[in-house]
Amino acid sequence: MELLDLYTQSFEKTGTRIIRGERIPEGETALIVFVCIFDAQGRMLLAQRHPAKSWGGLWDVAAAGGVQAGESSEQAARRELEEELGLRLPEGCLVKTMSVYYDGYTHDFYAAVHPVETQELTLQSGEVSAVCWADADRVRELLRSGEMIPVYEQFTDLLFAMQATRGIMVPEKQEPGAEADERSSR
Repeated sequence: MELLDLYTQSFEKTGTRIIRGERIPEGETALIVFVCIFDAQGRMLLAQRHPAKSWGGLWDVAAAGGVQAGESSEQAARRELEEELGLRLPEGCLVKTMSVYYDGYTHDFYAAVHPVETQELTLQSGEVSAVCWADADRVRELLRSGEMIPVYEQFTDLLFAMQATRGIMVPEKQEPGAEADERSSR
């Protein structure tokens, strides 16, 4: 049973908690996190959902889940990565990129550019069946074929575009002063 804090639409805690899956009262929201991991080639790490889960067998971003009661959004993102993939990211590597409100939940998206060897990940039994790297074209193919959780293709294009321009993501390694140089060249 997953307990979630409820928030006003201004993101102030209401002091009320619900069990994930329960109806969220009108005018309130609960938080869910999604974590996108990219590599230096601009590919996104995908996780295949376990067949027994909702959307079983479909591909999804690296990790996702509810923000448990008493937890911050970033703490939940880090916890989900560690639970589902056995992946711990260095401090400062994970960046909140956006929040999207949909169907009573606020979906916080986090992203990181980080090298990951898929064979070194520890996949959580009952949650993740497989992982793979996919470029934007491959993600579009998975969406169109129904092999990926149903999201707007334009939304995944936005995730890839943000990563490619590094507009709101921190690069894995950067030379001192390179960030300022990069911004001034735009």
